[in-house]
Amino acid sequence: MAADTGRPALSARRLTVRIYLTDVLRRRLRIRNLALDRARIRLRASDGSWGLPLRAAPAPRAAGAPSAPPPFTLDAGHARRATLRLEPRGGGASLVRIRRLDFQGALAASGVARGTVRLRGHLDRATVVFGGSFRRTRSAERVRAEFAAAHVDVGRTLHLVPVGTASREVAGVVDLQLEYHARRRGEQAERRFGGKVRADDLAVGESGRPGIRLRSLELQRFDAHVTSSEVQLGKLVLRQPEVWLTRDAGGVTLPGVFKPGESASPQEGSRAGWRVTGTGAEIDGGAGHYTDARREGRTLVLAVERATLGAVGEAGTPVPFSLTAGLGTGGRVEVSGDLEREPWRVRGDLGLTDVELAPLSAVADLPVRLVSGRATAHLSLDAVAEGFSGSGAIDIDDFSTESPDPARPEDILACKALRVGIRRFRCTRRSHSTARSWTSTTGSCSRASVWAAASRRTSLSASSASRSRWPWPS
Repeated sequence: MAADTGRPALSARRLTVRIYLTDVLRRRLRIRNLALDRARIRLRASDGSWGLPLRAAPAPRAAGAPSAPPPFTLDAGHARRATLRLEPRGGGASLVRIRRLDFQGALAASGVARGTVRLRGHLDRATVVFGGSFRRTRSAERVRAEFAAAHVDVGRTLHLVPVGTASREVAGVVDLQLEYHARRRGEQAERRFGGKVRADDLAVGESGRPGIRLRSLELQRFDAHVTSSEVQLGKLVLRQPEVWLTRDAGGVTLPGVFKPGESASPQEGSRAGWRVTGTGAEIDGGAGHYTDARREGRTLVLAVERATLGAVGEAGTPVPFSLTAGLGTGGRVEVSGDLEREPWRVRGDLGLTDVELAPLSAVADLPVRLVSGRATAHLSLDAVAEGFSGSGAIDIDDFSTESPDPARPEDILACKALRVGIRRFRCTRRSHSTARSWTSTTGSCSRASVWAAASRRTSLSASSASRSRWPWPS
């Protein structure tokens, strides 16, 4: 079968069809056996779908209502050493080399349709196995399918998706197993799918910028019930993941995943979200990179040693979590606690050890830039949607600020050691503003030295607070 350009759209070295004379005499369309040898098929991506690249056919003549297809039966079909050529937009064709393809099916006069397909072959360098069956009547339907693939090149395979992935850069190798079950009887329908996934050397980015990189990802099992919007996840293990976040005037961007303006809030009356439960997650190594393009492209690196997330149950059930990491600028961070969903709430303990404050102030919205400072703290935090509160103790050594006025370099605040004990503090968010309050705060400053006169120091604090709208505690 000729194509519009290039190679034929469909060709085969040998086509064998077995038909019994008794079926012909009884006017039954029944094929006992159909065999294809060394078939070649071309499929081209066009308008979000795939099709044969055939020449333009003349417009069909006007006719009445289309008639129902005649009943037929295919007892057995086979294809050996067949090749399916997939041609996406932009070049880079992929080949599906079919070692064995078995199929059969039937369509009865009553409208009952059934069929089975089994395939074994290779998609480029990946091994692919597929098996499926379906049965459909006027009032019921059943579909079952199983798919397994090993050593799938993610970047090359995603190019076969007709729309939605042109700008993303994805690389990695994936092994996956999928199962799909669908059943309908009258007005009642049920759809389920599940499987397991493992990916190695996975990377996602956009326009040459990295977004996510993983040494390996393993999801031991997942099961989804589409009708009830429920997902059950097995244990998720991430090894040496890295994430690059960039913030500019438009917002926060994760290249290849999301950027400002892409996500939309759910509309009123839309379908409720998915209910997710799981065994837990574990992160072994990794790092997070945060770059603030608004402040001369300063980057903060968080090197994760280990992170865990406990079993995720129903909404309202506490989920334990923990994180141990080191800051690229110096210091160590430890977080442990639990979180709840619906309503959202996080309770935990935050520990800081020898954290350098000057690099953190460069990427944070602080009223005063810090020149030096090393903090050790232990805070107990309780965060909800309206804000957060907590208590704890903070020790800061070699603390020094930068003068906000270059003409007055002496307008700084510095001390050798600062000890602050906070019995309770609270930060609440009201509309677009944030109100902060400190209650029962105790502190001490040992071996302190403050440069500039007292009157000048007081005016400095007041002017800085008014410019930044930061309510300084007294």
